[in-house]
Amino acid sequence: MPGFAVTEIEPWRDGDEVWRGLRAAFPPEIAGHSTEQDCSFGPDHLLRRHDHHVDVAGGFAAA
Repeated sequence: MPGFAVTEIEPWRDGDEVWRGLRAAFPPEIAGHSTEQDCSFGPDHLLRRHDHHVDVAGGFAAA
């Protein structure tokens, strides 16, 4: 979808697993938790972790 930017970020390590990470920057017309969100995917390509700052409620970190 136009307006999004996705970049690969440093992997997340959890125990003996390494999860590949992506950062998505959302365009201003998309309502969401925050304009930047990080997702980490396990070796099976399933989502393992979703990190963001809850901008709509004061900007606290959430995972």
